[in-house]
Amino acid sequence: MATPRVILVPIVANQASLDAVTVAATVAKPRKGRVYVVHIIEVTRSLPLNAELDAEARRGEQLIRQAEEVAAAAGYPVSGTLLQAREAGQAILDEAVDNAVDTIIMGVESSGNTGTVHLGRTVEHVLMNATCAVWVVRQSMILRRIITTNELAAGMNVIVMGCGRLGSRIAGILDSEGHSVTVLDVNESAFRRLPEGFHGKRAVGNGMDAHTLEKHGIQAADAFLAVTQGDNRNYFASQLAREVYGVKRVLCRIYDPVREGIFRDLGLETFSPTSFGAQIMVDMLRKEPGRK
Repeated sequence: MATPRVILVPIVANQASLDAVTVAATVAKPRKGRVYVVHIIEVTRSLPLNAELDAEARRGEQLIRQAEEVAAAAGYPVSGTLLQAREAGQAILDEAVDNAVDTIIMGVESSGNTGTVHLGRTVEHVLMNATCAVWVVRQSMILRRIITTNELAAGMNVIVMGCGRLGSRIAGILDSEGHSVTVLDVNESAFRRLPEGFHGKRAVGNGMDAHTLEKHGIQAADAFLAVTQGDNRNYFASQLAREVYGVKRVLCRIYDPVREGIFRDLGLETFSPTSFGAQIMVDMLRKEPGRK
């Protein structure tokens, strides 16, 4: 997944969509990227696709103006489009292809006092079928409360995505400290790396799939660690955990230092072994052999 250059933000009448516009403008501004906002008017099959829906069109135009004002407040212009289609999800995908979009940013709302989030059919369709990167922004992500270490100090429910050398080591340490650990990997053979006496749960599945995460307890998780070999997989799963399911602590390994910086600026807790390793090697080189 490359650094976002051309971003599409589908908008509807909620605050989460405006938050997504803010994120898109913030990401695009330092790199002079392009941001498109689009509102889709879904037309029932009982009407022709080009039916004149004046009331819906006026509401859509108002939403686009609001999005443009939000982007202007963030210091970056966006362009808006109003479309009519049978299915919003497919229209978003088609618009992304037509404009050579490399990143789609979508907002999702929290519901009720618990902050539970339901993706809805349009977001799910885009997540499952997009050929570009998809970022999911939970409502008011910029105002999320800070979770202190003490809140998670004892008896955490932790999901570790990726059972490679790092993931298995993390899972073993947390398990030995008495935390409840679920290790998720697409390959069952990866679990052989777990230490003897591991008491946690081994789960075969794809952490980028919402149903898989729900099946293995994402709603009750206190922490989610994405440490597979793929930056795209790690970021996407971390976004689901943090913005859709409201997991308190989400840590994400990103090899690419450029993307790691972008995601960190957006509020994700990231770790780049590339940057960390490079700094260690440079520090070692600066020291004379044999000196500590």
